Amino acid sequence: MLRSMILVPTRLPLPVRLLLLLPLLALGGCIAGTIHLIGRATGLKSPAWDGFVQVSTDPPGQRCIAERDGQVLVLLDATPGRMAIPRSAFPYQLRCTGPGTLETVHVFRPEPDPGAFVPLPTGVVGIVMLTAAVASGSINRFPPEVVVASPPAEFPDAAARQAWFAPRAAALEQRFGEQERQAAQPCLGQPESTVCEGGLAQIALRRGDAEASLAAQRAAVRLASDEAPRR
Repeated sequence: MLRSMILVPTRLPLPVRLLLLLPLLALGGCIAGTIHLIGRATGLKSPAWDGFVQVSTDPPGQRCIAERDGQVLVLLDATPGRMAIPRSAFPYQLRCTGPGTLETVHVFRPEPDPGAFVPLPTGVVGIVMLTAAVASGSINRFPPEVVVASPPAEFPDAAARQAWFAPRAAALEQRFGEQERQAAQPCLGQPESTVCEGGLAQIALRRGDAEASLAAQRAAVRLASDEAPRR
């Protein structure tokens, strides 16, 4: 009897057998959805990113444009203010200008959104859903708050330029150094572990973006002391 019960499904037409398998294929999506809802209801899962970035500049009152691949995403006439940035798997550039300041361009990369619904790679449906979420960036967010510092377009001399850039370079070193220490903490004493590599790689990219932006600013500003002999 048991043998015949096991063999019965294999004798069914292929479309019927596939139909019977659908609940199993969808299991990954159902499990992930249930975990997501429980986490939200119990407060164990943080709220999802609302899609806005609070932009501040130093000095304030600058005009900022968010763009990706040369296409304008949103325009902010004067800072501080909020920008609606679409979720994406790709970074965006924030270009800010103001009277007497150098045009400043910063790159902001996506990061995992702790509050986003992440499908589990269980079953065919779960794998497909997770692949689509990663490709579209729907499980990512961008930093909710950013501060863009724009130097004066011209400094009186090299000493004044150094006084502006040196503290900012030191602040970058301190900020990213602390991020790297926190990201490496779970792997201390485990030299063979690769768990921390992804997070450290993302921090290295963000550090590179920030340092490149600061270096570009320093190279672009003018010195009044250099212009004086020419006048």
